[in-house]
Amino acid sequence: MRGRRIVKWIFAFACTVIAGCGFALAGEGYGLYKNAVQEESLEETVAEIRRQDNFTSLEEMPETYVQAVVSVEDHRFYDHFGLDLIAIGRAVVNDIKAGRYVEGGSTITQQLSRNIFLSHTVRWERKVEEIFIAMQLEKKYSKEQILEYYINNIYYSNGYYGIEA
Repeated sequence: MRGRRIVKWIFAFACTVIAGCGFALAGEGYGLYKNAVQEESLEETVAEIRRQDNFTSLEEMPETYVQAVVSVEDHRFYDHFGLDLIAIGRAVVNDIKAGRYVEGGSTITQQLSRNIFLSHTVRWERKVEEIFIAMQLEKKYSKEQILEYYINNIYYSNGYYGIEA
């Protein structure tokens, strides 16, 4: 009986420590997010993407190309709010199994957030910052706009034109 009580207290303590670390991480990530969008607003950053010489609207892109990007990068893109909890869960399980970071669970919106605002450094604080930016993008822009900005920023800016129109 006494052993069970000790196990319960240890479990409760561990949960409290984990929750505290999670809140601290969220607070730090939120602070980083606020700093990032104060330096350059989302609107300014999106306007820069739209001003690119080779900017292509979603309507101008071949439908098969757009479908392929969504299929490969984030097949639940139209079903989530900027975070794919299933993909994140899968990535965490695979990372734990491997004992190191082997897989990410980022959505198209998160990838856009990272590429227009953040470094590619793998840090938990940066991941939290990325989540806040992704949620802001989802709040301000339609899925079609986010996809258009993503393709122009990620694919076209890197020369991955894929299918010709």
